[in-house]
Amino acid sequence: MSMPSLISVIVPIYNVEQYIRKCIDSILAQSYTNLEIILVDDGSSDNCGRICDEYAANNPRIKVLHKKNGGLSDARNAGLDVADGEYLCFVDSDDWCEKEMLQVALKAAEMSKCDIVAYGVFHDFVRNGKKYKTMIKKSKHKQKVHLFEDSLPLLIKESLFVTAWSKLYKKRVFENLRFPKGKIFEDTWIFPKLFENSNGIFIISKPLYHYVIRENSKSIFSSFNSQGMGILEAYESWQDFEKKGNLSKIILMQNAWYLLVKIEEQDKIENRIYCEQIVKLLMENSQHAKMPSFYDRIFLFLILKGVSYEKVLFLRKKTRRLREFLLPF
Repeated sequence: MSMPSLISVIVPIYNVEQYIRKCIDSILAQSYTNLEIILVDDGSSDNCGRICDEYAANNPRIKVLHKKNGGLSDARNAGLDVADGEYLCFVDSDDWCEKEMLQVALKAAEMSKCDIVAYGVFHDFVRNGKKYKTMIKKSKHKQKVHLFEDSLPLLIKESLFVTAWSKLYKKRVFENLRFPKGKIFEDTWIFPKLFENSNGIFIISKPLYHYVIRENSKSIFSSFNSQGMGILEAYESWQDFEKKGNLSKIILMQNAWYLLVKIEEQDKIENRIYCEQIVKLLMENSQHAKMPSFYDRIFLFLILKGVSYEKVLFLRKKTRRLREFLLPF
């Protein structure tokens, strides 16, 4: 009888002491138990490092790496370098997992013979420490996708995400491949390359991962100024795939729109140059600027018609609050 496959769970950690215990506890509680949990403390200045060591001292399945701060990609790469599992997955340190996540994903991987398994996601919206809304993003049915271009319609419909989390990988797809350092949309950069290294993706409809969206929390967008014009870098990274059609441009335009919304919400004067760059990008590629939701499509249409993005996004913010009041769930 063969031994069950080892799964390496890589958790990049930076200054999330309020949330890290829930994340780690959800991994330790997995119904599939043949795991190694790699906690990568990316130079945290809070108590994350101490919390990681505390968990490691009480559980032999946990490895802790303490490193100088190098960003999300660098932390994920550090975990990849020491991972011993046949399979691996990524969990962001302020998110958490359903108990059966790894068991369901591994069963799907073994059944489908695919190197990558993608599963559905709960988007948990949190305000002042309390969840006030959950949205489920998932595929309507199970399916295999063997070619990169065939995944693009699913990405546009948000039945599949380019995110590193929400997937189980055969470790071999990361051979000679690592996350690019210093880029905002590192997942967008690497997704097509992972696809090329694999024999396809098997998508299951069950939501298994909780992506937590906290209002006013620090995120990748809060460091946008120091990272530079990341959306343009992401756009360039997909140029190799343009021979397969223009659908990839639609994905980038969606990312551009959501980035515009996020940095405008910060209401910082120094962000205006970046907002103007993104608006220019949207205008130049208006035929590819197609939002998945009708709600966002209205506001994007106004911007493409030349209405000031400040006015449009201010209107969006006001109507969103009304919408949340009328439709809280």
